Amino acid sequence: MAYLCNIINECMDLELCIPYQVHICSIKAWACCCHENIFNILISIIHSSFCRDIDLTEKLDYSSAVAVLGYSLILTLLRIFNVKEGATRVMFAAPILAFVTTHILYLNFYELDYGWNMKVCVAMGVVQIVAWAIWAGVTHHPSRLKLWVVVFGGALAMLLEVFDFPPYKGYADAHSLWHASTVPLTYLWWSFIKDDAQFRTSTLTLVKKAR
Repeated sequence: MAYLCNIINECMDLELCIPYQVHICSIKAWACCCHENIFNILISIIHSSFCRDIDLTEKLDYSSAVAVLGYSLILTLLRIFNVKEGATRVMFAAPILAFVTTHILYLNFYELDYGWNMKVCVAMGVVQIVAWAIWAGVTHHPSRLKLWVVVFGGALAMLLEVFDFPPYKGYADAHSLWHASTVPLTYLWWSFIKDDAQFRTSTLTLVKKAR
């Protein structure tokens, strides 16, 4: 089930991110799309019946999850604080990149600690959820309802990862249900990115006309 949901997410990412080539948000969307699809491909391999319980695939699973969360955390901070200057972006990104890189090296070359990795992933996820929720309320973004659904849906989905349970009647466990929940959330997320890109483009156009 997790394998199937990852394939659906991968196809959805490719289909939804292609039309949104507008302004600077499109650059972020495209970059995030590439990383997300790499992540989905890796997870699809890991959850396939041919590559289960292999040390290499587990390391790829943990490492790619942390990498995607770290990258999305950087984009989250850049967007909500509207950071445009290159030097300032580096200041935001450098500490997170350093931490994520160190964490991945720790997992791969020192100890593959599932518990510690889960705490790191949950922490980065919670920071993003709280940041987006507050930002949507403060800025009164026109598509804030979509963002709030993604935020609260993501928070509920995260509970499936934290409070894990075995497969129900041998079919679906907590992890596979988490993957299933990301399918509608992915659609709403890319819809918000499209709206946000168009919103920023229209805002900049109005500013240029006012000048």
